[in-house]
Amino acid sequence: MLTDVRYSAGVSAMTKIVAQLLNVLMHEHNFRFNYTIASRWIGKPEKNSTLAVTNSLLWREQDISCTCARIFPKWLDWVDILY
Repeated sequence: MLTDVRYSAGVSAMTKIVAQLLNVLMHEHNFRFNYTIASRWIGKPEKNSTLAVTNSLLWREQDISCTCARIFPKWLDWVDILY
């Protein structure tokens, strides 16, 4: 569903594009992954706050994300989008 090229109800086109890119990386570099569903992309950096993709990466609870998000300048103080 995430990597289908056609429309899927409830899945944004941005999510589908990065899921397809992640699959290419997976096959080229021979790794596997498990999905974790987070209801938010951006969250507060404090420990034990609501799970979001950015704070899960910050806390090292996951290594890579399959999402895209708008990044605002104030978040760049604690989120390294290229690391």
